[in-house]
Amino acid sequence: MTLPLIRALQYRKEKFANRPPTVALKREGIIGNSPRVAACLDLVAQAANSDANTLITGETGTGKELFARAIHDNSDRATGPFVVVDCSSLTETLIESVLFGHAKGAFTGAEKKQEGLIKQADKGTLFLDEVGELPFPQQKAFLRVLQERRFRPVGAKEEETSDFRLVAATNKDLDTLAETGDFRTDLLFRLRTMHIHIPPLRLRGEDVRELAIHYMNAYCKKYKVPLKGFSPEFLDCLQEYDWPGNVRELVNVMAAGHWQILRKGKSGKDIYGRVETLPVGKAPKKVIATALKAAGAIGDGLYGVDLKQVGNKVFVIEVNDNPNIDAGFEDEVLQDELYLRVVEVFLKRIERRKTGSLNV
Repeated sequence: MTLPLIRALQYRKEKFANRPPTVALKREGIIGNSPRVAACLDLVAQAANSDANTLITGETGTGKELFARAIHDNSDRATGPFVVVDCSSLTETLIESVLFGHAKGAFTGAEKKQEGLIKQADKGTLFLDEVGELPFPQQKAFLRVLQERRFRPVGAKEEETSDFRLVAATNKDLDTLAETGDFRTDLLFRLRTMHIHIPPLRLRGEDVRELAIHYMNAYCKKYKVPLKGFSPEFLDCLQEYDWPGNVRELVNVMAAGHWQILRKGKSGKDIYGRVETLPVGKAPKKVIATALKAAGAIGDGLYGVDLKQVGNKVFVIEVNDNPNIDAGFEDEVLQDELYLRVVEVFLKRIERRKTGSLNV
């Protein structure tokens, strides 16, 4: 028994010795280090080391395309093209021409040969975004492309080939669609050789802080203003929300808050010219208390206060306490201003969501 064990250990040692050195995973745009994100990145690394078809699932706004790009960027195909196909925008009449291309004269207006997106992805990655929207009649044709990597452009006499790696993404439950007959089961099996599910932001709340800081720093850099810090109350306010629009909604909130600051200009005028009166009596008490605290109000039970009143209160405090406000931006003023603008947008979204009018 000793000799086989020694040989096994020797084989294991040689195997690891010949393994290429570990390199940092390229994850451009993927912000967060929570355990759930780390687990997804582990799967990205596995997918990048193979050519297996990969299906990425997750709610709208979770960043599925970023993970698809990470797979491509870390693979042997990184120097090849990354071709995005938005399946939700493809009409049944044009889908074959867009995907497969067409020959000259194939239809009215086809004045020259046109390569399809599948051919454009040769030696690279083909990313099917919202693959659940792919029309049923075209699913069979695409299934053959996945099996053979061969296709016939519209109006062409001969088939063409394309050496591509497939990554697909969807926010739909493809298993349910397959059960109802709206999605081919055999195509689903082909797509899901590997599966990565991106968790919603509400299940990775520990990433909210890092996301907020990252995007606010990005906007500060973009608009050439000094970097800002956040108070603990501000981050509590962000984490109080469950973010139905996920990371995309958080980014939009941060952008809207920063835009409100820039809209003010150096004169300090017209900050609240377009702020709508918004009753927030039904919003969480903690959120109201946070907004009122930023406005300089006392107490956490002042229900019925609207955003315009809160905004005007802060405006008066800023003008009175900061005599240099007209001369330019003060860091402290900007930080308070940013906080109120984000709280403003945040509370509006809570109210709109409760009335069913929030679109993210």
